[in-house]
Amino acid sequence: MDGVTELLLDNGLRTSEEGAPVRAVARARTLTVVRELDGKRKGLLLRFLSQLDLIRGEALVSLGGADLRGADLRGADLRLADLSGADLRDADLSGANLIFADLFGADLSGASLSGASMIGADLFNADLSGADLSGANLRDANLSRAEVTEEQLASATSLKDAIMPDGTQHD
Repeated sequence: MDGVTELLLDNGLRTSEEGAPVRAVARARTLTVVRELDGKRKGLLLRFLSQLDLIRGEALVSLGGADLRGADLRGADLRLADLSGADLRDADLSGANLIFADLFGADLSGASLSGASMIGADLFNADLSGADLSGANLRDANLSRAEVTEEQLASATSLKDAIMPDGTQHD
């Protein structure tokens, strides 16, 4: 976390332009560090980055492709986060805010998403096999080509207007 703080304060990460070298350095440092952390510490790091608005919306640090296996992200605010292609196997995202999160191609197999708010999330081609979706709100989510069972989807709180794995829109 010290490295990210240094990039913020001393190297102008927050005011940098898209494609700036400081952003590439921040991403490389983050992805390197996260690989070495256990699930609890991965969760702490992501919460830190989220609180600084580094991974939400116009993300200054992309987490696309990050190794977040087993991360403890219960109740985390990850709305608008770029988690495309991330490895979130066995992660605990129960009660997390994943509104409009980019989870395109993410591996969420075995993850707990119970009670997660996933309104408008992009789950195109995501692997949700064995994931717990009980009580998850998937309204307006894109589940096109996602690996998920009817039983899992039936346990969600809402699928209103979601794009289903077969490409049809849910009522």
